[in-house]
Amino acid sequence: EEWRQDRFGRDAVYIHNATAQYATLTVSGPNARQVVEALELGAALDDASLPHMAVAAGRFAGDEVRIARVSFTGDRSYEISIRADRAEALWARMQHEGRAFDAVLLGLESLMILRAEKGYIVIGKDTDGTTMPHDLGVAGPRTKRASEFVGRRSLFTEAANSTDRNQLVGLAVREGEAPLATGAHGVEKRDGRRRSIGFVTSSYQSPTLGRPVALALIERGAARHGETIDVQHLGVVRQATIVAPCAFDPEGRRLHA
Repeated sequence: EEWRQDRFGRDAVYIHNATAQYATLTVSGPNARQVVEALELGAALDDASLPHMAVAAGRFAGDEVRIARVSFTGDRSYEISIRADRAEALWARMQHEGRAFDAVLLGLESLMILRAEKGYIVIGKDTDGTTMPHDLGVAGPRTKRASEFVGRRSLFTEAANSTDRNQLVGLAVREGEAPLATGAHGVEKRDGRRRSIGFVTSSYQSPTLGRPVALALIERGAARHGETIDVQHLGVVRQATIVAPCAFDPEGRRLHA
């Protein structure tokens, strides 16, 4: 894109998006490794060879595949990418091998609940146009990297250094209460008037925990864990306690189950 805009001009460089040429199939759960091993992709899947957040190359029926050890559920997971016109055969094999492990299809709503329990964000849902990495607890680029990188200037502007930024937190309600409404605002009284201090970005009933879980962007949220705030939606005010975004398996043991 830099070449197209700044060096050679739009008539000299053409960009073709190849994303749609590939399909990605995901196996997630404590038996995920056994299912992927049964696919015989020719790649080492032991934790030493393919740790979490690593990528390996393999082959399926002669076609190249990319195996990514990443997880959006919190459980051990593998994402297998293959050229799109070969995906149906891999999908059929995956379903066949999965029967021995009682594998089932994972629906989108289930996926969204699982990731919310873990505090995993959806960009554009649990963030907005002002959210920065350090608002999400990812402070490495600001605190550790001394060399220049794209976006560095934006991380150190006056607004980026503000002490009252909205930060990612979890919100917990009392046992037996209904989930908070997505979009509900955290509010506080100032000079006799209510003002917004952030909003709920994701909210679900967790079958695993037997209670609601919610993610929110709340003003100075990272320093307010344990504090109870008012949450308002359609004129109804409820109370919620600010907690860590990860509500389930904070140690991450299930990533290696």
